[in-house]
Amino acid sequence: MLLSQVFLQSVVIILPVILVSYLVIKNLKQLKREKRNPFDEDELIRHPGQSLLEKLEEVNEDLTADVAGMVACPLMFALAYYLQIDKLQENWWIYAMTVASSLAGTLYFASHAQKTLITLRNYRLGYQGELYVAQKLEHFLTKGYRVFHDVVFKGFNIDHVLVGPTGVYIIETKAKRKRNDDPKGHELRYDGKRLTFSDDSFDVKTLEQAKRNAGTLSKLIENEAKETIPVYPIVTYPGWNIDRVGKGTVHVINPKQLTQAPNAFPNRYLTNDQVEKITMVLNFCASRAKDKS
Repeated sequence: MLLSQVFLQSVVIILPVILVSYLVIKNLKQLKREKRNPFDEDELIRHPGQSLLEKLEEVNEDLTADVAGMVACPLMFALAYYLQIDKLQENWWIYAMTVASSLAGTLYFASHAQKTLITLRNYRLGYQGELYVAQKLEHFLTKGYRVFHDVVFKGFNIDHVLVGPTGVYIIETKAKRKRNDDPKGHELRYDGKRLTFSDDSFDVKTLEQAKRNAGTLSKLIENEAKETIPVYPIVTYPGWNIDRVGKGTVHVINPKQLTQAPNAFPNRYLTNDQVEKITMVLNFCASRAKDKS
């Protein structure tokens, strides 16, 4: 029997499983088209790290597909071998091809699964970091401030926005892992222009991102609320000791120092009316800006 016939028999046996899976997925998509939630999801208050949580769900689906491929690939070739064991024993080259194909397929899915796991691990760390910072921001709720999480625009989001009597602030959370053998005590050096970590790596993109996001929010407030109000950028690194040897337009701190963060900028007294206008912008205009951008 030809090798093509061997694969054909394997596919015939596995085909019902594939067909049932396809019908289930098709049925779920049909239900999604026929019915929708009774409320507008854009009007829901977003919680800390929601964008990352949504990405986690997507990556989990990718990981499930990778694992399924890792399992299905060797099973298919094992089934082919079982169905034609006598023939394969007589033709060693077919046996070798079957083993090589099975190994190659399994390694492909395993390699992709490993990359997916790394992505999953990083997203989970980022999500936990945003939850940690959100807890520290609860202090401001008792001081007359408003706190917003995961403010979404087209193509990006702002992790946290703080609005209160002293001004408007955006907070970007960066959760970076620490090496267990770090002799410098997990120190982050900020000279006003770039961030240098104790493992000798450095970062300037985070500072640029914070300034850019602050500028975007400031323009949005000006366009929608008709108020010219500066937005101050803050970057937080949970668990890192910050050594500030210079001063820049971005304030870099450990989240434990957030209660004193407004003091690092020129305080601008905002009236209750201004705070309410900015709150309206953050509640209702972010989704429209996302569609127009």
